[in-house]
Amino acid sequence: MSIWYLVTAIAAVSAGCAFTLFLTAVLGSEPRYPRHARWISVADQGSRPPRTWACDLPRPPLTFHQAYRAMDAHGWHDCARKHAAFEKMMNHVLAENLDARGII
Repeated sequence: MSIWYLVTAIAAVSAGCAFTLFLTAVLGSEPRYPRHARWISVADQGSRPPRTWACDLPRPPLTFHQAYRAMDAHGWHDCARKHAAFEKMMNHVLAENLDARGII
């Protein structure tokens, strides 16, 4: 085995490791700013400016569509808005099922 084969083998292994590390860094990285740490949008607040973090407990009860959006944004961590959204969605599903069966 000549030195040329040894050098090309080391270069190929090094390039493969560098490529694997690059893919791991790009594909496996966490988002820089988590989705739950953003302000409530002006569309959710009406014409008032946002004043609370999105994880706070909502003052008026959530609608089903707001609860769906809240579960989408807060489903992966534990916060008051997620609990309120989960309760609203479960109550909505339970009411629909009971109504469809003629129980209520």
